[in-house]
Amino acid sequence: MWKLLHGILPTNEMIYRRTGKGDPICFECGDVLKPLNIFCFLCTNVDMVWKLFPIQWEGLTQDRWCIWRWWGKLAEAAKNSTRKEHVEATIYQLWQLWKSRNDWRFNQKETPADFMARRAIDEWNKFLNRNKLTEARREDIHHEDNLRVGTSFWNLFKQSEGL
Repeated sequence: MWKLLHGILPTNEMIYRRTGKGDPICFECGDVLKPLNIFCFLCTNVDMVWKLFPIQWEGLTQDRWCIWRWWGKLAEAAKNSTRKEHVEATIYQLWQLWKSRNDWRFNQKETPADFMARRAIDEWNKFLNRNKLTEARREDIHHEDNLRVGTSFWNLFKQSEGL
């Protein structure tokens, strides 16, 4: 995300701007060269992916024209516990857009918009499930530690009382 925000993610558009090499046309929709934030939100084909994305929240559609403002809204929303999961899912959607862009650019493999939206949610759900398992394991370890301490304390008590 840092490279995205600072405009140094090595996209064909950025390479063309810096070196004059490459293609100044958006391979997604055929429009003239666009900044990366347009690729993520306003490109005709990518816009369909965002519309199909099952999680919608206020900050997702506001300030789409400026990646910095949008990122600020995203960071603000992440502080709200009820929106935190929406933000996580949105980051997974950005990742899917980037992966599908690379599939098209380097392998000429097109990814349907509905598949991208579904895959983002599927991967996000896997992430949530892994975290739940990790949290459950931490709780088990904490419980086992408390049980050991409690048992040790009980054994010491029984010895001291001659039980």
